[in-house]
Amino acid sequence: MNEPSGPTHLDGLRRVGVLSQRIHSALAAAVELNGTSLDAMEWLQREGPLTARELAARLHITPGAVTGVIDRLVATGHASRAPHAEDGRSIQVVPNPDSFHSVARLLGPMLDELRRRSADYTAEDYRVIERFLTDVEAAYRVGVESLTAPAS
Repeated sequence: MNEPSGPTHLDGLRRVGVLSQRIHSALAAAVELNGTSLDAMEWLQREGPLTARELAARLHITPGAVTGVIDRLVATGHASRAPHAEDGRSIQVVPNPDSFHSVARLLGPMLDELRRRSADYTAEDYRVIERFLTDVEAAYRVGVESLTAPAS
């Protein structure tokens, strides 16, 4: 459609992407984890208890590598191991609810700033933003697929 002179929205996405990476790294350090372990913690907080195999699949890492991730989560108190609720033979990784609250507190200033800055947006503003973010997500998925597809 109508693109402003110069792709300022693309530059904005680049800046947000760089800052997102910095926030991720700083948050991981603040909760004594590495990036992959923080990603695992986010999956656990979003979905609840997961088996090691489920967590490995979500993180796109090997079952062997996920053992180290789980060990870090347990050692830092962000998760625990417990018997699977339905299959007592397997183990689930269970998120610590206090970790979620700790992360929320750490991200509080950023989220408060977002709320303050968007307080006067209209419903139409939000519709446009949501449409744009949905399109960005779709484009990013194409990028991930093109970068991870096997070479032909």
